[in-house]
Amino acid sequence: IAGLVLRVYRAASGNSFLDFCQDYRSCPFTSVIFAADKSKFGDVGALQGKRVEIRGDVVAYQGRAEIVLHDPHQVRSAQ
Repeated sequence: IAGLVLRVYRAASGNSFLDFCQDYRSCPFTSVIFAADKSKFGDVGALQGKRVEIRGDVVAYQGRAEIVLHDPHQVRSAQ
């Protein structure tokens, strides 16, 4: 999946979400970095405003497509 990261959101749980739509609630796709894996990624906030490619298995979660990011090699610049 490739797209522009419009927002990086860190939930109270420590999970980080890369949002590709203005309103994440109506977006058909999301990606998440669970808190347990966050230290592997460094500053994920730096991805905001960047065009990226995300690789991984697409799964259905709450009616939307999602890729869970476990490894920083799953994310790369698409510019």
